[in-house]
Amino acid sequence: MKKHQHKFSRKKSASNLPVKIYYLAQILSFLSITLLTVLLIRFNLHEKKILAKMHMDQSTMKLLSAFLTDTTDMFLTRAPEIEGIVIYEADGTTLFSYGEIIRDPRIYNYDELNIINTDSKRSLLLSNSVINMQRDFPPERTRFLDNKYIGNDIIFHIEEKNQRFFHDIRKLIYIQIIIHLITLLIFMQAHRFYQKSSSMREQLKSQENLVILGSALRTLTHEMKNPLAAIRLQSGFINRLYPEDLKEETYVINCEVERLSHLMGTVRDYLKNPVGNQESIDPSSFLHKIRKLYPSVIKWIIPEEKYSITIDPDKFRSILENLLNNAMESGSEPDKITVEINKVKKWIYISVRDEGSGIPEDIKERIFDPFFTTKSRGSGVGLMISKRFLEAVGGNLEIESTEGKMTEVLFWVPTNNKGKNQ
Repeated sequence: MKKHQHKFSRKKSASNLPVKIYYLAQILSFLSITLLTVLLIRFNLHEKKILAKMHMDQSTMKLLSAFLTDTTDMFLTRAPEIEGIVIYEADGTTLFSYGEIIRDPRIYNYDELNIINTDSKRSLLLSNSVINMQRDFPPERTRFLDNKYIGNDIIFHIEEKNQRFFHDIRKLIYIQIIIHLITLLIFMQAHRFYQKSSSMREQLKSQENLVILGSALRTLTHEMKNPLAAIRLQSGFINRLYPEDLKEETYVINCEVERLSHLMGTVRDYLKNPVGNQESIDPSSFLHKIRKLYPSVIKWIIPEEKYSITIDPDKFRSILENLLNNAMESGSEPDKITVEINKVKKWIYISVRDEGSGIPEDIKERIFDPFFTTKSRGSGVGLMISKRFLEAVGGNLEIESTEGKMTEVLFWVPTNNKGKNQ
């Protein structure tokens, strides 16, 4: 039980290529939209920073002009957004300072100069520019300057309050988050729609099977009722005329007539009332009764705990016998057949496993089709009817098989027990 416990903890879903392609396409679409959004947002952020850098460069050049012409006070009057300024030489000597410097580059030791930094908490743009009069300006513009400024690096550090810049940055970030959420919602909605469509397709297929069965039933009832009665009658005459000579032959004829009659009744019952006459039963006790009808070497794993399910006892017995008969006819040795029952949460799981010939890959998709069988004496309705019975009471049935190695049929029904889960 332990090594198969994971199989009982969830309803297994068969994977197929269209489903994998669908989910792969959805994931690629989601990743593509996310990547495109990130690139667009980063492009806009980069553009904003470039514009901010240009703006701060202009402020630096205005400050430079004011500093060199001793009109710094006039510059500050025209630039009230300036929170702090420090101008210093390469050796750290302060040439000019104004206001409160929050992030002095001499203290924070910026790795790069001539770049723009930000302080989002205070909505500050921080500009650090290195200017060399001899290097950065033509001689005709510096010939009137004081020699102490020519040939030396001068660092201009400006801290400017710019709420609009940070407002735009936050807006871009919010837009990015919203786009991600919208994309995720679209992905989830598409996933939900696909699941709903898959469910509808399964229902349509089930209805199609019912239509096929209904048509087949009408044909069988009409075409076989009278011939079967005639065969049964003629078999009785033959048995009376030749009671000893043809006893074995008439017995075979009667058995086949009964089998066909039972098949017609089963299909009719399947269509009219799949739920049947429900009552509360203990599936463990049911298994103990059925095991007496099969070889004793079959392995039965039945816990001592009592369970309770609501189902038609005859239909439940029919399901178990059908699965066990299939296992016996699979080519598996009886001692390699295992019947196991377990309770997980609100479900009773029962599995029938054999080590027979398995199911070929090319017919796995057809095993629940009506009247499809690979047996010479099979009817092709046993598995489909069993699945229909289980679905009618809120359960289901699934098959896992490896050709040439094993087959395991797992079915589950809701339990009436409200005690602790295993």
